[in-house]
Amino acid sequence: MRQALAACIVAAWGCGDPIGPSQEANDTLLADVTDDTGGSDDTSAGDTYPVGPLEDTAAATDDEELVRRLIAGAVDREVATQAIAWSDGFPVQTADGGIIFVFDGTTQPVLLAGDHNGWIPEPMTPGDGLSWLEVKTPLDPGSAYKFVLPGDVYVADSLARAYIYDDNGELSYAVPPTETSRIERWPGLEHAGLEPRNLRVLVPPGPGPWPTLLVHDGQDLFDPNAAFGGLNLRATADALTRPVLIVGIDNTAARLAEYSHVDDRISGDTITSVGGAYAELVHASVRPHIDRRYPTSGVWGLMGTSLGGLMSLAIADRYPDAYDFCASLSGTLGWGAYNPETDAPMTMRRKFQTTAAAGGNTALTVYVDSGGSDGDGRCDDVDGDGEFEDDPNDSDNYCVTRHFADVLAESGYSWDVTLHHWWEPGAAHNQTAWAARIARPLSLFLDLAGQ
Repeated sequence: MRQALAACIVAAWGCGDPIGPSQEANDTLLADVTDDTGGSDDTSAGDTYPVGPLEDTAAATDDEELVRRLIAGAVDREVATQAIAWSDGFPVQTADGGIIFVFDGTTQPVLLAGDHNGWIPEPMTPGDGLSWLEVKTPLDPGSAYKFVLPGDVYVADSLARAYIYDDNGELSYAVPPTETSRIERWPGLEHAGLEPRNLRVLVPPGPGPWPTLLVHDGQDLFDPNAAFGGLNLRATADALTRPVLIVGIDNTAARLAEYSHVDDRISGDTITSVGGAYAELVHASVRPHIDRRYPTSGVWGLMGTSLGGLMSLAIADRYPDAYDFCASLSGTLGWGAYNPETDAPMTMRRKFQTTAAAGGNTALTVYVDSGGSDGDGRCDDVDGDGEFEDDPNDSDNYCVTRHFADVLAESGYSWDVTLHHWWEPGAAHNQTAWAARIARPLSLFLDLAGQ
């Protein structure tokens, strides 16, 4: 009875990006949860946590207390929902082993169906704009559920911490499985004034620890119905039979600015880079959060496609020797040289060459690839700027990628040891082509990690 996922439901933040945490929101929630209770233990009200409100604090005693106050209307709904989402998540486990389910966003009747009740919908208790239901008996690992809206429309819980995709779309877990992988969400990440975004973490079965791969364009990694087909990374990772923790970092409408290391001009439009702030988000917010919440092995990698490939290399270059592996699939490695008025283009090739000359990135293993054409057997620097972004016969960034790899080899990287290049002749610049070969860099990363 697992039905098709509705196209869009109004949950805690509607259909747009969720509202991310802020110190003001933290302070509001801390005041709310201590009112009328005689205070609380060590609320740490002055602390700031860039990846979510109340991270690692005891402000509300536990999620159960907070969700019960949420149901009673005693706390700000938006802030409390985000706080739980960045704590142990929805649905909320209770001290007696039960679970509290919450659907936020409609005054219409909502039902709940899942493995625990044989997928026979049961009514949820309506509240002030939300509905809730408490199951007081422990549920088995892998117990799944969906909400049922009027018209017999089954929808996933858009705030559920653990979920997967099946033939009917997204499927929420009341209790995560132990024998198979699952995806976990962390909504509304904020950092350094950038737009909020979600994290999506592919968690393998078992206790860990796992090598950890940070991947850009997170909304395209696991969803089989993602725009342009997606990368199907869960199926690829599961097929490798070697565990890896994959952290997907969603992009935003500012993708070009966030995924570029310097300003450049494309089709007459100047793109002002905020890549430094995005790199800091990945390194200073995402990585520490994942390290705190999951059993990581200490082996870290970066991976992306197109501009995401460029940004993976940019982060590795910005933090020399902090990462073990970096993969760029069809990376936009001509970025920095597209503006014809730039006399000395600062491409990623030149940045890596400079860093290598200074003795940096000595522990980094690099994988770069492309599809497309090889420029009829050669690559030409038409405008004489030292780059090959303008070769008329090049496609899918072959020439700039080949040049990048050759320069790294000349700079001290070792072929098939710390430097890997792959060409997939004729492959298009799209997610279908990347998905077909993404097992290659994944396998290299796991070989490096000793997995």
